[in-house]
Amino acid sequence: TAFGVILDGIINLDFKKVSNGVLQAGTGVENLTGKIANGAKAVGKFLDENAVKGAKVAAINRQIAQEQLKYNANQVAVNDALDEQLLISKDTSKSFAERGKAAEAIIAITEKNGQAERRILDLEFKRLKIQQSIKGEKNLTNEERQAEIDLIAKIDDAEDRGLNARLEQTRVLSGLKKE
Repeated sequence: TAFGVILDGIINLDFKKVSNGVLQAGTGVENLTGKIANGAKAVGKFLDENAVKGAKVAAINRQIAQEQLKYNANQVAVNDALDEQLLISKDTSKSFAERGKAAEAIIAITEKNGQAERRILDLEFKRLKIQQSIKGEKNLTNEERQAEIDLIAKIDDAEDRGLNARLEQTRVLSGLKKE
């Protein structure tokens, strides 16, 4: 009983027992101070783990920003190079070899650009998964689950850019062989 715990604590000069006895008398819960301490430790561990995850998210945010800056700065040059090679590949006054070389350059430029976009999207996916782990899988909303699906679709699109360029340029190359 609570009174027995208080009395035992007084006799043995164990103030933790006295506290537990008083709390037990008031709440009916035995060993409440131990349970509170264990709960506080669990909360502390949860906060520590999520602080580490938060730091990872912040680091990934910096990486995304750096990669996005590089990607954006490079886009003008990429678009100019693609336009230039596209003109050559479709110019019937150019030789088959020149046009074929331009078509291969278009494929290479597009694949490289898709890979750069993929790196950014992979970082965004990694960030999203960490954010979801902080919230907990069972606590995710449908919108948050849809955000993951949308990001996977964007990654797939980035991967397909090189393939789509290859398909288009294969048509150009096939047309060249008929000439």
